[in-house]
Amino acid sequence: MEREIAIGPTYGRDKNCAMAARRPHHVLLYGPPAAGKLTVATEFARAHDFRVLDNHVSVDVALRLFDFRHPEFRALAEKIWLTLAATAAESSVDVVSTVVYMHPADQIRMVTLKCVVTEHGGVFSTVRLQAPRQILESRVANATRLGTNKITDPARLGRMLSTFDLYTPINEDDLTIDTSRIAAEDAARLVGRHLGLDPAERLDSI
Repeated sequence: MEREIAIGPTYGRDKNCAMAARRPHHVLLYGPPAAGKLTVATEFARAHDFRVLDNHVSVDVALRLFDFRHPEFRALAEKIWLTLAATAAESSVDVVSTVVYMHPADQIRMVTLKCVVTEHGGVFSTVRLQAPRQILESRVANATRLGTNKITDPARLGRMLSTFDLYTPINEDDLTIDTSRIAAEDAARLVGRHLGLDPAERLDSI
């Protein structure tokens, strides 16, 4: 049977053509520490065949050369972060990333990330995850966070929440999910539905 391959704005049923026509996605999950960003990102990536670029990927690499207080640390971590985002978009790799967004200090960072993704052919989307302060403080000491560079001290998190605005959205119309009221798997499903993404097996029937 001859494959149907459309020419022009209407695409046919050829799997390779469908993959080539689709622009890569970069979904950014943001929120305060212990909001469940990596947990939801992992579930989302599993369901939609995305790669995970959590906010500690660039940090952990930069720490190989500098400590947090070194003047070159932040610049290096930022360079790695943006290079990963650009390479993913340019290579048509769908990614879900995570970040702790501080308003308004990080506004320029978010604009820069969006520009890098879109200029390399990607589609950029943002989703906010949050939870009540007492939930965040109870989660932050979870054993799964030990041995990582994540915040594990409730008192330190409390100071951070009191000092910085970690709740203002990047965009007013961003989907907001309270992860204290919904399981990570269901939150990931909501994100996919909100962005109009089908499950990972979407190309298997093409």
